[in-house]
Amino acid sequence: MAERGAACGRRVRGSAAQPARQGPARAGSKSQGRLPEAALDTSATKCNDLSVMVQAQLVLDVLYRHAVTDVVSLPDNASAGLVTLIREADDMRLLSVTREGEAFALAAGLWIGGRNPVVLIQNTGLLESGDSLRGTLMRMRIPVVCLVTYRGYAKLARWNGAALEPSPEVLSRPDMDSVAVVTEPTLRAWGLWFDFLRTDDVVKISTAFAQAKQLSAPVVLLVTQDMT
Repeated sequence: MAERGAACGRRVRGSAAQPARQGPARAGSKSQGRLPEAALDTSATKCNDLSVMVQAQLVLDVLYRHAVTDVVSLPDNASAGLVTLIREADDMRLLSVTREGEAFALAAGLWIGGRNPVVLIQNTGLLESGDSLRGTLMRMRIPVVCLVTYRGYAKLARWNGAALEPSPEVLSRPDMDSVAVVTEPTLRAWGLWFDFLRTDDVVKISTAFAQAKQLSAPVVLLVTQDMT
């Protein structure tokens, strides 16, 4: 994997993920541990939130441990960091598609050919491509892990986990992203095993691989935070 900027705390091949180096903060200190304003502008703007970038690297590490050969994706903003890391890897292929429905058919062909693919798409595309998913991975009982970025999750979470049933009133609310409301009910209706992938939950990726193998079926991990 090509080396990335150290200020962003990204790992290069063969090294552990390290946070950006800053002076140690001490009790009562007014200056130690603080970056100059110019440095704050450049590093914060380029790196956004360090934790989500570390998440992208941790996700990639788990994919390596499970010998993933290909990531079939239609990238979105939330998956940009992970896509960048995969694109720079020299032993994992990034295969981009033009429509999400193509991702499932391509993943099926790769698996039949002896590869070990993962699908990476957004929940909007998952809903749009349901028939392709049904006719390929589900009907053919192909165990593929699908990482699905969860657009609208932050707005949905403001309801403190309240279960919102899709209805004309809820789906038309201006403070709600309607795709978030229908994502989980749709997965349940399709009979798909799914779970949630948050910043510190990368162990769930291994659980998803185990579930896919046990069920001989595709499974979904809903990625609730950006990997940028």
